[in-house]
Amino acid sequence: MGHRLEDILAPLGADAFFADYAGRRPAHLTGVPARRALPGWPELAELLNMSAVWSADTLIVLHQGETVAAARYCEPATDRDLQPTQRPIAERVLALQAAGAVVVARQVETLAPALKRIAADLETGFGAHVTGDLHLHRTAKPPPTAAVATSDLLVLVLSGAAEIEVRAGAIEHPVPHPKFAGPDSATPVGAPILTARLAAGERLYVPRGVIHTLVGADADTAFVVFTIARPGGLELLHALTELALDEPFFRAGLPRAEADRDAYLAEFGSRFAALAAGPRGIAATLQLERGFQRDLTDYTLPAGGPSAHARYRRNASRLEVVETPEGWQLRAARGAVPIPVGRERLVAWIVARAEFSDDELGAAFPDAGPEVVATLLRDLAAMKVIVTAS
Repeated sequence: MGHRLEDILAPLGADAFFADYAGRRPAHLTGVPARRALPGWPELAELLNMSAVWSADTLIVLHQGETVAAARYCEPATDRDLQPTQRPIAERVLALQAAGAVVVARQVETLAPALKRIAADLETGFGAHVTGDLHLHRTAKPPPTAAVATSDLLVLVLSGAAEIEVRAGAIEHPVPHPKFAGPDSATPVGAPILTARLAAGERLYVPRGVIHTLVGADADTAFVVFTIARPGGLELLHALTELALDEPFFRAGLPRAEADRDAYLAEFGSRFAALAAGPRGIAATLQLERGFQRDLTDYTLPAGGPSAHARYRRNASRLEVVETPEGWQLRAARGAVPIPVGRERLVAWIVARAEFSDDELGAAFPDAGPEVVATLLRDLAAMKVIVTAS
């Protein structure tokens, strides 16, 4: 499972997590993950500005715990597959947010480089298919709604703070199916197992089957809920059914005579057990597990171009990176600005130098990735913290 999950599962570490917590109980993972530059508000804004990605199904607005009708924030459009869709309008979404609504952007796990790396590491480490939903709370503590976890979850707070309560559920190993979506499915059992407040950068693992409520505790809170779905017995049954098509016995009709039924069922069970435990069943299981994970390899394009190998110089003499109760900040003579979670080391490296290049910054922090480096330099240049060296 190795090093790719160590920082995500810190301070427990991967070995302790999978031995004592995975599939059993929630785990509050405190502290900011090392070597992980998490997306800040500029990256989240870029993500939401991918207008062609969003529809009423993938950008959901909730108000007072209820889903807002698409007609209130969407207009008819044509999607990338040339099919009719309802496209969200930013002005309407922002107005609903200002009135206390919560925005949920679904399946964002590959739309920002930092989130894609986390999703890829979770898929490899858990042997699962991982998706991520971004929750944006502009006002503090909207009405919470209890939900049953039909897969393992990992909550990652990007900004602000979140509060969560976890209770035992009444259904063992629930799955995403209408059978488990009734009004009683989210009825908790007993006292809370865990209540926690998550600061920016902290994570919470939630095992499948529990009931949880999750809200933004502060104004301007953003968090991602990663769904970690491993293949289960139902998926294996479907795969074995495909294999059973090759055997005439399973294609034959049921016996007409009631006296033959017991013998038929016994033979059915014996043949199905042999199919499941035999070489084809084992191969189907391995293929199912491999098929749940995706190839999330990054594209690489030729280096160079007009903005490559740029040099920058510090544009102020008094700059310092300081840690406050609200998080890391860049402090100058005229005031202070917050630093996105995970970027404080990069910013401290920059302000300690009179002049540097983007290549030098990237070499000093190879785990950050070129997209994070480019975005940070663009943001600092926009704030006049750095300027291009002549």
